[in-house]
Amino acid sequence: MPVYFYPLLLVIKTPLPVIASFLVGFIEVWRRRREPGPSFLLFMFLFWIVPFSLLSAKWLRWMLSWMPTVYILAALGLAKIFAWASALVSESHRRLAQALAAVVALVFMVEPAWVTAQSKCK
Repeated sequence: MPVYFYPLLLVIKTPLPVIASFLVGFIEVWRRRREPGPSFLLFMFLFWIVPFSLLSAKWLRWMLSWMPTVYILAALGLAKIFAWASALVSESHRRLAQALAAVVALVFMVEPAWVTAQSKCK
């Protein structure tokens, strides 16, 4: 099995909005890696991916113990995206902030539900 099995599996099996927010979260954690919280998340992420990638046998069930860290990093990335968006929208543009929140809700909640519903129909 190739060494890149788990990163490839992460990219293939994780929804695109989660991957995007995961990348933002991973960059944010890497920038703050000297602090206790981000260094712990970075350690947990690397603690699972490096040893499992080096083992010869690779199974999907091993990724289940790794996914909570991925989703925590994605949540941090989503919080960073919200911080950027709120910095762009001033108090006078209240309707724009509501529209932005609706778009994010559609991307992160409705889109995965739509993909799941479409896959069940086939």
